[in-house]
Amino acid sequence: MSEETNKLEDEQQNKEDNHEEEEEGEINIELNGDDDAEEEEEEEEVEELDQDKLEHFENEKIRENMVQYMESLGDSENEAVQMVLPMLQYFMNENKALRTKVRELENWQHQFFNKAETKSQLRNVINKTFVVKQNTRIIAFVNSKSGSGSQYGQSLMGKLKTVVGKSNVYDITAGGGPYEKLLAHMKNTDIQIRCLVCGGDGSVAWVLEVIDQIIKDHPELECSRPYVCIVPFGTGNDLSRVLGWGGSYSSLGSITLLVKRIKNSSPVKLDRWLVKLKGVQNDSIKKDWVMNNYFSIGIDAQIALKFHNLREESPHLCASQTANKFWYLSYGLNHLLKSDEHLDKSLKIWADGKEMDPKTYSVSSLIFNNIPSYSAGTQLWKNDSRTQKIDDSLLEVIGVTNTAHLAQIKAGVSNALNLHQAHHYRIEFNPTKRRPSVAMQVDGEPFLIENKMEVEITFHNQGNMLVSKSVTVKDQLAHVGLL
Repeated sequence: MSEETNKLEDEQQNKEDNHEEEEEGEINIELNGDDDAEEEEEEEEVEELDQDKLEHFENEKIRENMVQYMESLGDSENEAVQMVLPMLQYFMNENKALRTKVRELENWQHQFFNKAETKSQLRNVINKTFVVKQNTRIIAFVNSKSGSGSQYGQSLMGKLKTVVGKSNVYDITAGGGPYEKLLAHMKNTDIQIRCLVCGGDGSVAWVLEVIDQIIKDHPELECSRPYVCIVPFGTGNDLSRVLGWGGSYSSLGSITLLVKRIKNSSPVKLDRWLVKLKGVQNDSIKKDWVMNNYFSIGIDAQIALKFHNLREESPHLCASQTANKFWYLSYGLNHLLKSDEHLDKSLKIWADGKEMDPKTYSVSSLIFNNIPSYSAGTQLWKNDSRTQKIDDSLLEVIGVTNTAHLAQIKAGVSNALNLHQAHHYRIEFNPTKRRPSVAMQVDGEPFLIENKMEVEITFHNQGNMLVSKSVTVKDQLAHVGLL
């Protein structure tokens, strides 16, 4: 019996020795100087938290430890870059919250670490990656001058103030725009901001550009980049349609249901593109735009230019969505009687550095479409082997042969021409006798080119958006307790 007991004791001693050897072989990086007792207390605290709080606790702890470790490194920026990646690998093995993020690590290395050259850039990456924000705040910007906003803007602002608070609702056209108001909210980095834009696609573009400018001025606020959702006040509202917020505003809609939809909505990335208008001879940039929806050349831009001039001269004639659609229809019918020269005679196009065959764009209109909605809900790109997505850094080119073809596409009896997908485009315009000028538009902002010019389209960045399920009658009845 004593021999068996001794044998068991020897085996137990061997296991303990092996365990100690394994522990000695592990990487031991001390980041915060906590003693064993404090670590045990933290482990007990983690066990008492529910699953959501557990992930927040661990990610927050990781972020603090990584920042502290990075700051302890020497002055060599290269050393900082080289050390953060092993740090991520170490924490991935040691923390539950990172065990499911193995593949994302390669993504981070490719997207961030190869570009990061300073500690401040690395700190932004760490903050953006690991902070899990528990609280959300809805702030609203209402454009009372945009489409339906002139009719319902003030009323909607009053309703929103009763639900999300007076200090969180603003008229976007007052007080110098949304910059200072957004900045004040973004400085509270513990809160995830859900920014409701009540306006047309132009108002949404305005807010996204202001967010970009804030982060350019304050890089440390990258981790506070807001998520944007929409109440559609404009004419086309194509981005709102794609993201599930609808194509028009109804004053009969429930504000509490809207807020509920915002809270339950899901984050999604939106590709955004930089459109540069340049001189061909000296390559100087004449103007540039950030494009969210589409860039087009030809007959559709001509129609948009005529409507734009009317609205500038007689804004009272364009005070509602119905009136705006009437004018678009009228100008479109007028173009049915005209025969314009096809664009292949005056344009040259390069896609990802390779010149496209002019025969492929022997059309009257070219539309570089970022989202699967155009001109108030028309889906131009028909998915074949090439699928259109809003977050793949690819821009689709679609062709329309003439005004009648455009009308047929909108009526759903004909399809547009799928021409190309690429990451980068260069377009050169050379005036001809039949086409001395050409109309272009960026997200509904039209302009006229009368000289030899070049347009370059490159990937800009991705915006944080919110996607929602469209509201049905059943949803509305259920919200008021009738189902």
